[in-house]
Amino acid sequence: MARDYLRELFPIASITGDLLINGSLLPDRDLLDFLMTLPPGRVIYHQGVLLAVSGADFSNFSPKNELLNSEKFESISLPGNIPIVKINQVWDFYLLNSQVLEFDFDLMTRGRESVPIDASNRLIGDRIFMEAGASVSASTINSTSGPVYLAAGAEIQEGALIRGGLYLGAGATIKMGAKLYGASSFGSSCKIGGEVTNSIIHDNSNKAHDGYLGNSIIGSWCNLGADTNSSNLKNNYGEISIHTHPEGSKIDTGQQFLGMIMGDHSKCGINTMFNTGTTVGVSCNIFGTGFPPTFIPSFSWGGADHLESYRIDKAIETARRVMSRRHLVLSTEEESLMRYIYFWTAKYRQK
Repeated sequence: MARDYLRELFPIASITGDLLINGSLLPDRDLLDFLMTLPPGRVIYHQGVLLAVSGADFSNFSPKNELLNSEKFESISLPGNIPIVKINQVWDFYLLNSQVLEFDFDLMTRGRESVPIDASNRLIGDRIFMEAGASVSASTINSTSGPVYLAAGAEIQEGALIRGGLYLGAGATIKMGAKLYGASSFGSSCKIGGEVTNSIIHDNSNKAHDGYLGNSIIGSWCNLGADTNSSNLKNNYGEISIHTHPEGSKIDTGQQFLGMIMGDHSKCGINTMFNTGTTVGVSCNIFGTGFPPTFIPSFSWGGADHLESYRIDKAIETARRVMSRRHLVLSTEEESLMRYIYFWTAKYRQK
């Protein structure tokens, strides 16, 4: 279930009698099989966190809903042999991506056959699956360290060097000479070039040119200019801290490798340099010389020398223009969400 301000864009179905699973949970086959057999009126908690509930009216559901504490619901425990893998922090997405790709690859390829892969490629390992309409030519793909899945319409151009795991979404393109290390996932209609390590890039975003991106998460409708580089390791090899909105300040991540977290509709100019552990909000435009701040609030415009507030009407106009190039329209719900984020994050831009 989405947070309140996301409900219009991601509504929950108003259905009685279904199974609700915590969205931060990464279930394996054993856990899925167990949850699918839950009879109505059961709720599962783990270390005080709701994992699943069956047979509730989800139209007015809340994890703190008193309904779950009523006599109608029985709290049960998971069998001890079923592991719990859960997203607790944003960096868990790339840390756990290798495990997720392994599970998804087995699930998505079961009972299916890959289309033939062109003989011009150098294939190492046999965990490579290509849907009809995908293509790859004169590239090297090593799947011994993780599976490689190419969705329909995906293209790997000549000379790419790829080490799995990798998911390449429908209509996405890996440019000539790209160097990609797992575990990485690129959404539909992305364009990927240069060097990328253990990163997730969401639908319709581009890192199409040379430059390095590692241990990073990039939202949708982002564009990284040519020769953009993001550091993912401090010079002293110490642990990295990043800014988070809930705390309103930096927190220690406990991670030695962490590049950049970038929100939807954000962009940067050519030769932009991001420092280790940079957080970029929604609809930012970053440019200029030097390293910009490691925290760039949503709707910020500028770079190392100065950041100013990006006008909401201009941001929405740009979003419409960018989406129209891919024959998509900014919906009323998406525009409302952008306006909500703009006013909610104003306090950060004023600091």
